[in-house]
Amino acid sequence: EQAADGRAMGTLDLICTVIRHVHLTCELHNPIDALAVRQVRRGLRRTYSSAPRRLARPLSVEEIRQIVDAIDRNTPIGIRDAAMILLGYASALRRSELVALTLTDIEDKPAGLMLHIRRSKTDPEGHGEVVGVAHGQHAATDPVAAINAWREIRGIAPGPVFTRIWGSTVSQ
Repeated sequence: EQAADGRAMGTLDLICTVIRHVHLTCELHNPIDALAVRQVRRGLRRTYSSAPRRLARPLSVEEIRQIVDAIDRNTPIGIRDAAMILLGYASALRRSELVALTLTDIEDKPAGLMLHIRRSKTDPEGHGEVVGVAHGQHAATDPVAAINAWREIRGIAPGPVFTRIWGSTVSQ
């Protein structure tokens, strides 16, 4: 039933684990060990786990412009959010890489910025990589100008680039 509803095999495995745990905790027979259940799971794995995943299409520049235009860039939250969106889009960073950036990871260059990525999903050994971000063609979508505006508000205290904002106070 769960597979027919489109659940992933990982989710089905988790459901079976929970069922197994509850039965063992209550000292009941574990239905997951039954031959019929194992055969059904094996068949589901053959049927559903090899199905190609539909990749999300990337946002276009026009869609990014619409998103950024909807942000009130007169507030610290708006300035931070616009900087995150524009820098993330221009650098093609994952969310985890973007939020892991510290002020020391950003190097200003005449043509833009150099971002030092310490660790990423594709770099489990932590060798790091350097990503360049060029100035944008339009002021409203320039990632370098957006991050510089945020850094002016954020201050120079060491720590993460993108910090919390409590009310009107920017945390360090």
